Amino acid sequence: MIAAIALVGLLLFPVSSRAAYLDFNMDGVHPPDASIYYSGGNNPLYGFNISVDSVVGIGTTSNAGITTTITGGRLDFQTGNFAGFVSGTLNQWIFSPGGTIAVTENIGGGPVTLLSGEFTEAVVIGMTNNTFKLVIGSFTDYKHSELTELYGFSEDIPYWIGHMNLSFFAPGDPPNPFESTYVLSGNIVNTPVPVPTSILLLATGVLGLVFLKRKSIK
Repeated sequence: MIAAIALVGLLLFPVSSRAAYLDFNMDGVHPPDASIYYSGGNNPLYGFNISVDSVVGIGTTSNAGITTTITGGRLDFQTGNFAGFVSGTLNQWIFSPGGTIAVTENIGGGPVTLLSGEFTEAVVIGMTNNTFKLVIGSFTDYKHSELTELYGFSEDIPYWIGHMNLSFFAPGDPPNPFESTYVLSGNIVNTPVPVPTSILLLATGVLGLVFLKRKSIK
């Protein structure tokens, strides 16, 4: 029974033979209605209609280094609720886990979801003169199968871990609200979930015990 559980764990968390990842670029011109804002109080941070222009596979088994254009690519997100702030040289607005993040592509007149997930953490950092700001967020997500197949990732990946950074201009100090339609560049780096070391050790130990038991029976 334990051996079966260990084998199931290996199937759910496959070993990645290479440190491969996907890099979504947000360096194009954003639509006029692209925005990032926090309305104050216990509310989330929002991002709407932010342009995602391409994705490239780094160290992938297929099409490594090949940049794929994303037609009508769009990033939309909502973090968890506002959790607190830090005032100092770098002012910070801190947001709780939760909310949603999605990257879509507009093909054939309708949106196709390339990435969808949920934030594990998010913070906005005031970089210069409380005007230039940077959104930094981490999340877990799922991918469109055609995208993962293009770059040679296994269908058995349970989920992905993503990290986002996105810069913009907006006045304001924490914990006060801010709003911006002056969105600059950014990117999302996405890696498949590796096999947890604990599961590997459990599986190795259990399979070793099974082997020894079979050997002693003979």
